[in-house]
Amino acid sequence: MKKDILIIACFIAAGIVLRLVWTEDMEWKDDEVWMFDHAQAAYKSGNWDITGMQSSAGIVNPGLSVWIFTLFGFFCSTPVGMARCVELINIFAILGFLFVAFKKIEGQELKIWLWGLALASVSPLAILFSRKIWEQDVIVLFSLITVGGNMYRYNRVGAFLWGLAGAMAGQVHMSGFFYSAGLFLFTVIYDKLSQNKTKYLWWLVGSAIGSIGLIPWLNYMHSHPHETTL
Repeated sequence: MKKDILIIACFIAAGIVLRLVWTEDMEWKDDEVWMFDHAQAAYKSGNWDITGMQSSAGIVNPGLSVWIFTLFGFFCSTPVGMARCVELINIFAILGFLFVAFKKIEGQELKIWLWGLALASVSPLAILFSRKIWEQDVIVLFSLITVGGNMYRYNRVGAFLWGLAGAMAGQVHMSGFFYSAGLFLFTVIYDKLSQNKTKYLWWLVGSAIGSIGLIPWLNYMHSHPHETTL
């Protein structure tokens, strides 16, 4: 296991370095231009958008998808700087999952987790997507909090964070709704079979608070019906 740990550490270190080097070579296409321009305009004017970029299905994403990048405006004013923020979030997520693994996982399952994180760290696609100004690239932070909270769902804080981050993940990118729903259904079935006492009331409170940002988006969708490709 010690030999594995050394190799895994090298993989993760390589993944971190590859996320930080040559940021100037980042992609700069229509999606990245749209996100940067809207985020900077909202930061400078103080008028934050209630909707994000239009998805490939024709539905506009909720406002949180662009609010995150608007927050980056407090730290950077260039596309490269904004891409650097995305890189740091992805690096934090890798280290966060590593921390969760060592805290909650044991035995052979821990080895599987560590090798999974090592491979994800050096995955060419994961590295590419962690260097883009794209809402899909910051959802990993909410995935980390969702998974971590789910693992500690037997106490109030864990269940609350699970619900909060799960509700917000879908607002960053709508695929997050499917992820959160799938994890919730699996957890309910697993807890039923295992007779675990999850703090579902606190999960509900976290979900309700995390869903507040959906209110202006739902109002917009009701007021502006449009065709989709679903």
